[in-house]
Amino acid sequence: MKYRLLIVTSVFISIFTLTACGKKNPVAVVIPPDQQEVNQLPAVQQKEVVIEDASTYPVESFIKLANANDTSVSGDAYRSYLQNKFILKVGATLPDLRANENYQVWIFQPNSKKFVPIGQLTKKEVQQGNNWSLQFDSDRELRDFSRLVITKGKDITDPNKVKSILEGNF
Repeated sequence: MKYRLLIVTSVFISIFTLTACGKKNPVAVVIPPDQQEVNQLPAVQQKEVVIEDASTYPVESFIKLANANDTSVSGDAYRSYLQNKFILKVGATLPDLRANENYQVWIFQPNSKKFVPIGQLTKKEVQQGNNWSLQFDSDRELRDFSRLVITKGKDITDPNKVKSILEGNF
């Protein structure tokens, strides 16, 4: 199936500032140009783009991660699909860990216990705060896994059995 997009590289709108009803506050009013003004405008350049396959068009979403019981932790996540490639980026502000602990990122199917382990967050050395991050790329079809959870612990094999630190839904 082909999709057509029209990309406009130049647009003209006349905006005049008027005084409304005797008040001193200016009001912006859009007034379309008359035909003579249109004839004096530079030509609008147009380019038609044909997308052969919708899978080549990126699908992106961004979420804030939260913990209802602890507002000192926070995070966000971004995911995209482009040319059948799943990309997930996670960033979080979290406290330091004890020895042998890690922050693990998981994605779940909604209303299900099915999950995919994504990986461990890595601490980023910055002047202020405890910033952790992860980037994950995969060729697997993971669009149905729209719930993201971060857990803390040692050797976690099932995130359904531990308390989450941060979570959110795409």
